[in-house]
Amino acid sequence: MLELVAATMSMIGYRDAYFLWSEPVRDRFRTLVRAATRQDPDWTAAFLGWLRGSTSMRYPALVGAAHFVAERTAGGQNGMSRQVVGSVLRNADDPGRLLGYWIGMYGPRVPKPVKRGIADAVERMAAGPPVADFDATVPAFLAARRDTKRLQPPLPLRLRDVIALTHPKARTVSTQPRWVMPGRRRLQDLGPAEWDRRTADMSLPQLLANLRRFDWAGIPFRTAMAVAERISDREEVQASGVRPMRFIAAQRAVGHRRWPLADGAGHSTAALPRIPGRTLIVIDQYDYEDVAYGLTLAHLCSTPTCTPVTASRSR
Repeated sequence: MLELVAATMSMIGYRDAYFLWSEPVRDRFRTLVRAATRQDPDWTAAFLGWLRGSTSMRYPALVGAAHFVAERTAGGQNGMSRQVVGSVLRNADDPGRLLGYWIGMYGPRVPKPVKRGIADAVERMAAGPPVADFDATVPAFLAARRDTKRLQPPLPLRLRDVIALTHPKARTVSTQPRWVMPGRRRLQDLGPAEWDRRTADMSLPQLLANLRRFDWAGIPFRTAMAVAERISDREEVQASGVRPMRFIAAQRAVGHRRWPLADGAGHSTAALPRIPGRTLIVIDQYDYEDVAYGLTLAHLCSTPTCTPVTASRSR
């Protein structure tokens, strides 16, 4: 089990991009999840819930849940699978991603624990604050790669297709009409008035993911100021569990300094472990993201030494 933790945490720099892992590393992760499930399913269930809720590794947590269910099903063991599936589904697009992975890995026959766990999550999210059914997007650092198509995960199912397959209680889901949008409407196609209405219901991670779309849509000034205030609010940042790299990824996506992302990144270091001893940090002084990351890292070090350099750049 400790081997599973070490293997997973060694890939945390990839965040949500599980399909950027090499095939041997992915195979090992799947094997270790199934072995841990056989050895101690309670521990494995808790680990997957922690991975989804406390780290940036959302897709690996969904993959782990799928293989948890596969191992339990193969062994003829009942119980826990439904709960594990429900525990890793937090966003409106999570159910579609999990189903897309399951079908791509195991085929179109979806076992009842997966369906019931997804239905539980849909009902839970439908009873909460309004959310939107949207198409999955490729992370900015992944989209820049030339081999993106080869590395993308299986196409996720649309939420309306998830509902048709898993049959959550219609009475619960019908109270949330905005869950199922007609056609294949995308969030980036919304106008400024619609974005203005939706920002108040968004979590901090959702705000960070949509900053570029806010710029495109031209949201009202007062709304932009409210978003900026939340991004730089120490208490909200620390309560959200968002890590510094998420802010840096958002900065790279927007390409300007309108949003106070450096402030948010600084607040987000409170939950990170401290680094003892002396640490040398080399920073490219002409790269804003590099400077922000280096200074953020310096706050975690007992005795940091920051050295600016000028990285060679091709013209």
